[in-house]
Amino acid sequence: MIASDRPRVVSVSWLQTTSASQLLVTRAAELLSDDEGLRKSRLFFPEDRRDYVLAHALLRISLSRHFHCSPVDLRFGRASMGKPYLLVDNQGGRIDFSLSHARGCVACALGQDLDVGVDVDVLDESFEIAQFSGVFSSAEFDELRALGSSKARVERFLTLWTLKEAYSKATGQGLSNPFYDLSFSVSECGTVTIRTPNETGTGRDRWHFALASPTQNHRLAVAARAPIEDSCCFDLKPLESAECLFD
Repeated sequence: MIASDRPRVVSVSWLQTTSASQLLVTRAAELLSDDEGLRKSRLFFPEDRRDYVLAHALLRISLSRHFHCSPVDLRFGRASMGKPYLLVDNQGGRIDFSLSHARGCVACALGQDLDVGVDVDVLDESFEIAQFSGVFSSAEFDELRALGSSKARVERFLTLWTLKEAYSKATGQGLSNPFYDLSFSVSECGTVTIRTPNETGTGRDRWHFALASPTQNHRLAVAARAPIEDSCCFDLKPLESAECLFD
């Protein structure tokens, strides 16, 4: 296969939600399907309902701008392992997507002819390494234990956790692949590498990763799988406010 002259691009958008007005959240909720509205209504806390609405609205608006259609016209299905996909006859190439929401922040990622996954989570100072001994590889666990300060351990824990979540979302396999089988390392300059039991399978693909800090209290990771002969880059786009969704 001939490599593409241009890198494959993963578009990543995120939004801090704490300042979103109820009027704007109500407007965003009008974009959701009946099924999404039902899922939202089952969430107990109003902050979680807000973030669910804004995450799905962000995804729908991002996809609608790509396909030049109305956000409400988009329809989704789910693969056997639960990964959502778009029900559309797209002759221009397959669009993969992922979304994530944590209290106070939502994110989505889009990629053409790529497998993509995104995860955002909140820093939790109450983290205890012993509670997650079955989540990390032996190398990751040793690294966490070797870190001198609790703040450094929390930071590295969340980096590793979001990378594992993003990778699992991109593969579409969810928790069928145990997290301790995935071993990530992050260099001082932020370069991410991964080792898996089968070294990512056939050898025809290459993994690419990006890390970001959407807010002081949130950490985000993106994973993308592309053909080994193609390069890949990340277009990271923070939205200044929820009003930007409707600009």
